Amino acid sequence: MTIIQRNDRLYLSQESYFEKVKSQLINDINDIHFEKKIKLISFNQRELLASTVTVYLQKTFTKSSSLFYQLMYKIDIPETTLESKIVNFSIDFSVLSDLVLKRELMKVLTREKYSR
Repeated sequence: MTIIQRNDRLYLSQESYFEKVKSQLINDINDIHFEKKIKLISFNQRELLASTVTVYLQKTFTKSSSLFYQLMYKIDIPETTLESKIVNFSIDFSVLSDLVLKRELMKVLTREKYSR
């Protein structure tokens, strides 16, 4: 288990990291409707972030599976990880949402580490 996996909730409980993850999500997903919803989520409502991502992923997959897989590629969710989350042709979008948030946090932390 990496330090990020152990502390992802700790990081997201800090307002500065929460805002950076929101910005990274907005940048990667690049959807104006999603952006509006994400921007409305305040730090005090941070538990809504995962559910908002979950709903977006579900809608995207329902709309177009190819668009969904392109999005996962853009966010940088490894194909093997994604395949392991698909069980009996079913996707647990809440688990996938958690993976997306962790990946976005890793991007934020990596950028922060190397920008010093």
